[in-house]
Amino acid sequence: MLRNLKGIYLQTERWQRLLAVQQRLVIALPNSIEEVRDRGFAYARLDYLRPALEDLQRYIESRPTPRTRRSSRPSCTSCGSARSKTATE
Repeated sequence: MLRNLKGIYLQTERWQRLLAVQQRLVIALPNSIEEVRDRGFAYARLDYLRPALEDLQRYIESRPTPRTRRSSRPSCTSCGSARSKTATE
């Protein structure tokens, strides 16, 4: 139900109501960092810049760095060399 309200308030740009829903979602889903991010956006829409910044920093700090994301992907060292051979032939 909260996510339905979130969608409705987002579409109708009812930022104060959206913030109230986001507050509840952050409490109900404490492990969902995306809800913290979305609350930060709601704060920003209402010009509550300090709490917006705090939520968005929390979101960014909880995400893996690009270097970590790259190293967690499977790598294929022979793919690059096979491509370059095909391109030069």
